[in-house]
Amino acid sequence: MIASIKFELWYLNTPEMIKLCEEQGALKAKGAMLTLFECLRISHNAVGHRSMLKKIARDNGCEADWLWQIITDYGLFDYNADETFSSPYLSKVLGIGSNQAKPRVHGRTRYNDDNNDNHHKEYKELTQSAYLGYDRLVNGRRYGFRGEPIPDDAPEQVNQDTRWSWIENQWIARARWNTKAERKEFELKTNRKWQTIVSGQ
Repeated sequence: MIASIKFELWYLNTPEMIKLCEEQGALKAKGAMLTLFECLRISHNAVGHRSMLKKIARDNGCEADWLWQIITDYGLFDYNADETFSSPYLSKVLGIGSNQAKPRVHGRTRYNDDNNDNHHKEYKELTQSAYLGYDRLVNGRRYGFRGEPIPDDAPEQVNQDTRWSWIENQWIARARWNTKAERKEFELKTNRKWQTIVSGQ
């Protein structure tokens, strides 16, 4: 099978891509995204590491720190404390993790080849509140896959086996998550009573 990189038109018109293009210039931004997708495409399970950016930057006449800024500042990539990174969009296109339950889609209709034209207007109206992860929005508040409340600005949850840690301010492995400690930290930080919505899955 021939390796390829795919950008659907809806992805190039998401608020995150528009912001990137406005701040960095459309040609530079799209060129950087293509370069980063190429890096991920040839990486195992489409997961890259910050250390790879030095060579990529040298080959493409740019700065490694600038590429890392694109990865971390615009909501287009997931990144971790160990400086690994991935693209939820690219992973989905490649079918990585397809043996797991499909992520929920909050707030927008996903494009496909048959309904691009029919849903163009609807997509434009709904993209402002797009979430592609397992987390959910209930009565105006966000919750993780297993029901814990999460901050409004938390990155999307891309793995069912993680839970939001109010102590560490990031998604952590479910095995490390302590209900009592997290509940206490949540109530301390937000001055709100802990509420959960238990997953039915």
